[in-house]
Amino acid sequence: MRYILVITTVLVTCFSVQARQEERKKSIQNWATLSQVEFVKSNDGYAEIYLPEFSPLIESKEGKEIILQGYIVPIDGLFSAEEFIISSLPLAQCFFCGGDSGPESVAYVYPKKPVVYTAKLVTITGLLKLNRTDSNNLIYMVVDAIIKEAE
Repeated sequence: MRYILVITTVLVTCFSVQARQEERKKSIQNWATLSQVEFVKSNDGYAEIYLPEFSPLIESKEGKEIILQGYIVPIDGLFSAEEFIISSLPLAQCFFCGGDSGPESVAYVYPKKPVVYTAKLVTITGLLKLNRTDSNNLIYMVVDAIIKEAE
């Protein structure tokens, strides 16, 4: 009986580690895909603006489930948020803090339920939406997102 318990524990642990590694791999691939965006100069009638021109690969992911790991950038305080930004880089290096990254390294997240801020790495799973025209907002949004701490 003890032998079966040990074997079961080892198998569950192995599958759990493998699932986390697969999640991390998908996240890295997704952030790399999201970086395949160019910006073209345009004019909105008031000023010169830059609009995203998404690669065909990014376009093919719109409306589909995406997994991203990153760090929460709070918008309205640190306690509970009904929406937030996820950054592929830690807060001190993110796009908003003068880090060496661009708007393709962040996404606006609309979770299914409010989340509590954490400085730890998180994993989000949700549907990718692309913003092609509104230069006052981020170019990527993830809706109906489920958030969990990455392990």
